[in-house]
Order: sequence, then structure tokens, then C-alpha cells
Amino acid sequence: MKKIASLAILLALLAGGWMFSQSQETFRILEKDPFYYVYVECRGSYETMSQKISEFINLFFEQALRPDGSLLTVYYNSPEEVTEDQLIWRVGFPVDQEYEVKAPLKTDLYRKKKVLEYLHQGPYDQLSDVYQRIQQYLKENGLKYGLPTYEFYLNDPVQVKPGELLTRIEIPIRE
Repeated sequence: MKKIASLAILLALLAGGWMFSQSQETFRILEKDPFYYVYVECRGSYETMSQKISEFINLFFEQALRPDGSLLTVYYNSPEEVTEDQLIWRVGFPVDQEYEVKAPLKTDLYRKKKVLEYLHQGPYDQLSDVYQRIQQYLKENGLKYGLPTYEFYLNDPVQVKPGELLTRIEIPIRE
């Protein structure tokens, strides 16, 4: 089952279609098109993320679903705003249509929105620093941070070195 989950992650990441070489920091403001995604709701510490991802992937493929993009997480609040036990987040995959799924999986629509997009190359443990740079960029450009925040994991940490990991961050913005 673990081989199937690893293969599924790899296939989904390849479906994301991102090839990237980051030589300088790039922030882009884009209008993102809507898409459906299947997810599992998570609460509490991010320390359980690996476990939750594995559980989600097993449930997803047990229901014979196919990802239409990269594994993603959705964050509705942050440790700077709430206590760890109050964190609300999701783990999911984009899908090509709205599906009826069995609990605990759910389906939602990523609505069309204007986002600040940032592509991070490097270990996941650097993401808190990335979010600080994003906050600074927003402030310098008169933009306001929106929620939820989306992270798309564009390659597999089992397959690449930490320095080669790619994470696309999308933050809804308001001017």
C-alpha cells in the first residue's frame, strides 16, 4: 500500500506540471481560475501532517479518484493567531470535476480569486521564513493578506533532496 501511495503522490505531482529553477525571489499577482478539490479536514498541530497526508492519500485512492494536479494544503488560520489545538487546515488533491465522496473525504470549490503567488524552492522548514518575506512584500506594495492560504507541493520529498523541493504558495489578496 505504501508503494501505491508513493507512486500516486509522484503521479499527482507530475500532473502539477511545474518545472522550476529559482535564481531570484519572484512574487506574481494572478487571477486564478476555479477548480474542485477533494480533501480531508484537519485540526490541530501541523506535526501530524505526514500522517494526515498518508491517511488522505489512502482514502482518496480507495474511492478510485484521480488527482488533476499537485497535492495541496489549505490553511484557515495560523499559529500566530490561534493556539495549536485551534488550527484548521485541509489536505487534498485538485480533481477535474465535482465528485460525491464518502466521509471523511469532502469536496470543495477553489473559487476564482486574485492571489499573490510565490514559488519556493527548498526545505519545508524554511516556509515560515518565506511567509515573513511574503508579509513584507504585501506591506511594501499596499496589499492585504487574505485567507485561506493554499500550498501546492510540486514534487515528492521521497524522490528529491530537501533543497530541490518546490512549493507554490497562493495567498488571496485585497488591495
